[in-house]
Amino acid sequence: MVPNPLLNKDKGCLLEAVRLTPQFEVTMLRGKGYKPNESLHFIYKSYDETHDLQVIADAKGEFVFSLSPFAKGKHGGKGEAKVKGSSCAPAISFDWGNSLGTR
Repeated sequence: MVPNPLLNKDKGCLLEAVRLTPQFEVTMLRGKGYKPNESLHFIYKSYDETHDLQVIADAKGEFVFSLSPFAKGKHGGKGEAKVKGSSCAPAISFDWGNSLGTR
């Protein structure tokens, strides 16, 4: 069970961010609903930093990986993630670091 899940759906695909540490120092991204073994385009932005890479869905059309959303020299902010497949492109955003306040 994930309290307050951060997720978004697009055309049958789901993208979810799961907080693994108190201030999202480590975040798990997982997706499902993509085509089996599909090559996906992952884009993550925070401040002026962008991570742009390929992710491969498994035989069930799912993926799971973790990331550290922090931007160099920053102590808090907003991260935006998008994972685009051939027929869908769900996107989510979340606050990390000091931007979380005392939540």
